[in-house]
Amino acid sequence: MVKINYNLEFPTSVYAATIINGIMYVGGSDWNRRKILYNKSITEKSKGVLYILRKTHNKFEIDKKIFFPSMIYSILPISKKNLFVGCKSEKETFNILDKYGNRIKSRNDKTGRGVYNAIFSRKHKEFFCATRTGKLETIDPKSLEVKSKKQLSLEKHRLWSIDYDAKNDTIYVGDYFGFLYIVHKNRLIKKLNLKEFHSNQKK
Repeated sequence: MVKINYNLEFPTSVYAATIINGIMYVGGSDWNRRKILYNKSITEKSKGVLYILRKTHNKFEIDKKIFFPSMIYSILPISKKNLFVGCKSEKETFNILDKYGNRIKSRNDKTGRGVYNAIFSRKHKEFFCATRTGKLETIDPKSLEVKSKKQLSLEKHRLWSIDYDAKNDTIYVGDYFGFLYIVHKNRLIKKLNLKEFHSNQKK
């Protein structure tokens, strides 16, 4: 049985979270899902919100709120002191923050036009980012420059999920329309249509 240690409630949407040295970082947007029904303007106008929570007396309390130009979809610990924050739009897409939430560096991404998910490879010391334009981007963690980019979704559907097999140096990326891409050394090895694994799905 899964034991729930904490049940935290936020006034707005939440998409990513991580803990570094007892400090919790929660990212999402300023969209209050309980009061406002979804509409297209929400995705275009919502600001990103990063909550920093500290544990006191066996509970987490919000210590600080930091706003970004667009929704936060990815938060990754880089070290015991710094973290990466990836945002949905091309403005200030990539961000490096210290543990207090101070921005060390930010960079726009006109090619990917926003991050939906990301992972950090300690082996290569690089970020692999799944972007809105269907590109898999490799990002330098110090400069936040795009080192390489690979167009996976030819229809430019946004990439969503991403995982990394360090042992085999292989990246797995899923897109919004049900395709899984297997990438090795920036070369596409295989593209799978996941609908073919479900007999009740029409081709």
